[in-house]
Amino acid sequence: MRKLLPIVAILVCSTAWAVHLPEPTGFVIDEVGKLSSQNISEMSAIATQLSKGSGAEVAVVLVDSISPETIESYSMKLAEKLKVGKEGQNNGVILIVAKQERKIRIEVGYGLEGVLPDAKAGQIVNNVISPKLKAGDWNGGVRDGFNAIVKSIGGAK
Repeated sequence: MRKLLPIVAILVCSTAWAVHLPEPTGFVIDEVGKLSSQNISEMSAIATQLSKGSGAEVAVVLVDSISPETIESYSMKLAEKLKVGKEGQNNGVILIVAKQERKIRIEVGYGLEGVLPDAKAGQIVNNVISPKLKAGDWNGGVRDGFNAIVKSIGGAK
């Protein structure tokens, strides 16, 4: 019994600190309820059209918290789980917004880094998304950021 206690304690602690990753339910996942149903529908339709056309995929994920992770490590884990983009092409992009931590990240697959490099993704976050989120306009900030991503990778928006 004594030998099992440390193992049980480790399992309980690791489960308590495990990060929440949303289930893949579509191109737009809003776990914080900040987006209108119209905005979700429009972005989902554009993402579906983009996927069918170019094969590139863009997902939007709003979560309450990424704790205990950093936004960078969380985005990598989320990318592994959601598998956005076509297999073998690494042509997916995930826009992640963490409400509690007030963090935003655009995670770009290797196949799209030429058209959406880190500098451009940073500009979208800093100049398009952040100002609107800070002003309380989640719908506008996320939508405009999504549209800027789609435009950058050659979509119609």
